[in-house]
Amino acid sequence: MSKEATGNHGQVLGSFSYFSQINRATFWGNLPHADSFAYDRVLREVADRAEHAISSVYDDLQRRKDTLIAIPESDRKKLAKQVQAFYDVSSMGGSFSGRSGDCVSLLEDSGGSSFSFFTQREVSEGAKKIKDSWQYSSAEAETLVERAAKWGIDWAADGDEKKKNFLKEIEDGKGQRFLAEALQAYQKLGNGSDLNGRNGYRIGSDSYMHALERDVFGCNVPTSYSADWGNPQYAKLLREALAEISSQIEHHLEEALRGNCYMRDENAERMREAVWNLEKCGISTFSYSGIADKLCWYVGGDEYKIRQLQQKLNDMGVTDRLTEDGVYGTAPCRRWLGQTGCKQTRQELESERQRMADAMDCQTPSCLKAHHTFVLIHRTTVRVII
Repeated sequence: MSKEATGNHGQVLGSFSYFSQINRATFWGNLPHADSFAYDRVLREVADRAEHAISSVYDDLQRRKDTLIAIPESDRKKLAKQVQAFYDVSSMGGSFSGRSGDCVSLLEDSGGSSFSFFTQREVSEGAKKIKDSWQYSSAEAETLVERAAKWGIDWAADGDEKKKNFLKEIEDGKGQRFLAEALQAYQKLGNGSDLNGRNGYRIGSDSYMHALERDVFGCNVPTSYSADWGNPQYAKLLREALAEISSQIEHHLEEALRGNCYMRDENAERMREAVWNLEKCGISTFSYSGIADKLCWYVGGDEYKIRQLQQKLNDMGVTDRLTEDGVYGTAPCRRWLGQTGCKQTRQELESERQRMADAMDCQTPSCLKAHHTFVLIHRTTVRVII
């Protein structure tokens, strides 16, 4: 028996509930407004939010650019990777943020002078030793390091072994220039007590980056794709979700075609639009929207009368036996017209269905057969669409 095409969970193919169901089975279903088949529109909205997130990070970095050295280097690297991942999403949706490169530059250059002979890690460790001193107050430690950077450790220590050991531990054999850079970094650390971004979290922290993810995607991102590991894969996550949706649609359409199922006009139209929207997102659909066209043969009608007609045609024995399912499609029409292999438009199918509905007034097989013969003769005088 022919039936209307459905998906794995019973939703009618092409219906609004069908798209909502297959979307929810992937990450895509967690996105705002992602319960429909407007995949390209949702992707553009995500891309716009990704671009806004990059701008937000840039504003935070600009406001705190003199104290960014207080952010651990590992956190700065992770945040730079996240900005680049947001840029990939914005590009995927047709938006292009000009601030992503600026953010990366600020994060990479935040360790001090670009002409330093020392690594950011070395300078940061030196600054941390000044800050963590328990032997001297912050003012005393700063004064000692400043004097040593200008005139040397021996002059600054002035014969005091405790001061000399303190300064040598910071200097670590790297010389007066290193002491100057460590002191500069320490002073920036002192001004970095408030490193919170506009979302209320410390710039570069896990909470800061998770908040940005929620702003862009409206939900938590799976750990394997998030910024947690320092290499977020947001664009890959979206592409995989769309590819899975595309695969499900293709599978359901092919299953329906094998099962001789049908789709109503409005559902087939939504299915064709969904396929086109996936194409606009860069997902190859292999033109399987054509399958929806093949399934779109249903022309409606009174199921009871159509079943009666199928039964009478079977009683007449003028055709191969029809399935008495109350569904009028190409098979009853072709058998009725004696035009096996004929391809007809939906308008012709509807017209012939109406003729057969009129023929239902014939109550005997002989009357029906006479009407059938008249139609065959009549059809020889009109154009048959192939």
